[in-house]
Amino acid sequence: MDETQRDQNNLQELLFEHEQLRKEILQNETIALQIMGATAVLVTAILGAVFSQANQEIIGEGFLVYVATFVTLFGLNQIIDRWRSIFRTASYLRTFDESRLKLVRWETRLLRLRVLAPHDEGYGLASGYQLVTFAFLAVVTYVLGTIYIWQDVQAFPQLVAYLAGPIVMFPFTLWNLYDIWRTHRKCVLKHAETFDPLWNRIKVEEANAAKQELPSHITQAQDDKRA
Repeated sequence: MDETQRDQNNLQELLFEHEQLRKEILQNETIALQIMGATAVLVTAILGAVFSQANQEIIGEGFLVYVATFVTLFGLNQIIDRWRSIFRTASYLRTFDESRLKLVRWETRLLRLRVLAPHDEGYGLASGYQLVTFAFLAVVTYVLGTIYIWQDVQAFPQLVAYLAGPIVMFPFTLWNLYDIWRTHRKCVLKHAETFDPLWNRIKVEEANAAKQELPSHITQAQDDKRA
């Protein structure tokens, strides 16, 4: 196989990888929307059961509402994980694929656009709105569950152990929201600073490893050519 044919095969493989990873990005965006919808439906169903007339006399509505808090936080973690995967993949494309392609430069140019016009383009608003919406829902369900538990304890003092629920749920909810916000800031808003150096380090390590595998006369010839 001559050098021209080998370069052509490498280009085809590179374009195929780029296409597949772009599809992965779009798929993750779709999954994030599906998770958001499923979470909203589940939380609505749980709160509907709490507010229904059939459940008015049952002790423990507060813990049922806390289930809605768990569902909200779980869904939010899954959503932010999809966004993290999206921008990690975008960073990979810039580092390994688009750096070797002259015309296919979508992620590279998109990053430049975000740098030049972050406010005008609304960069980060979609993921930010999802974050704020579900964070608000988690806080509301926590407060509502605590109110229900407090009412149960007031009506039945022997249920004072119920207060362990709000005591445990408060740091759990707070830590999850903080961790989600930190991940959003690090892996979405500042994804280039987070992922690009890591991918570049891997790229350099692979280049050095490949260089060590070459015969010494080929390595010397390549060094002379670059010089």
